[in-house]
Amino acid sequence: MSKVKVPAVFDKWYKQVEEKSIYSDFKHRAMYLIASQGFGYCVADENNILEIDFDLTEKEANTMRYYVGNHKEDAMRAILDGYEVEEQLYYIRIPHLEGSVVNYDLEDGHFFTSNTVEDAFIQTKFTMSFIEKNLPEFKQYAVKAEE
Repeated sequence: MSKVKVPAVFDKWYKQVEEKSIYSDFKHRAMYLIASQGFGYCVADENNILEIDFDLTEKEANTMRYYVGNHKEDAMRAILDGYEVEEQLYYIRIPHLEGSVVNYDLEDGHFFTSNTVEDAFIQTKFTMSFIEKNLPEFKQYAVKAEE
């Protein structure tokens, strides 16, 4: 069985669950956090059911909330079977729109074109698996985003 591919923030979050858990059952605690997402709790911010103080930026917490909200089973499987971190990120540059890239609003799930500036609610860099799943017709316009 192949390992689940997760965003880098998942790995950062999971390591913090392990580090900040006073008990050795950190895997169960991580799955409990994931399972509680969407039932009045958030997996990665101050509103998590275990009240863990995560060291994540607002954007990272939003990315985790989006990932777990849309991939809860994959997140659980990653903890049970292991995972690989998706590292490479891409911009989607649309021809004839000089300087513009596809942007994704993490709050309402809409795509639009604008500059490459990200904030807590706007994502401009995507993994190839995200592009293939959500914007396959734009895969040909993906260019590596250099950090």
